[in-house]
Amino acid sequence: MSTAHTERRRDPRHRMSTYALSANQDILAEVLDISNSGISCRCLTCDDAPLPAVTELGLLDCTFGKSVENLACRVVRSSRETRKRKTFVNFSLKFENVTSNQRHQLEQFIKST
Repeated sequence: MSTAHTERRRDPRHRMSTYALSANQDILAEVLDISNSGISCRCLTCDDAPLPAVTELGLLDCTFGKSVENLACRVVRSSRETRKRKTFVNFSLKFENVTSNQRHQLEQFIKST
């Protein structure tokens, strides 16, 4: 019996090697990894408030200046963790209704990481 992990995602995830942010009107978060179909992020929070609804965001590669704007998305998972008296919210988003232009920008964004 094999104990190897089977990847279930449609698109491979790419760990960020540069510093990148995701942002919308309520949240500024660090991008942890990204694929053509979604991202995982982490943000610092000050309280126990639930994660605001995220339905659209922009991405910014702070090292190379690449960006992708107005990506429609939805939260598929979120969790909280506390480290050294700081609370972080980790969350995963799935991109939705990505245009061909956004798909191209997203592929270029991923290549720059």
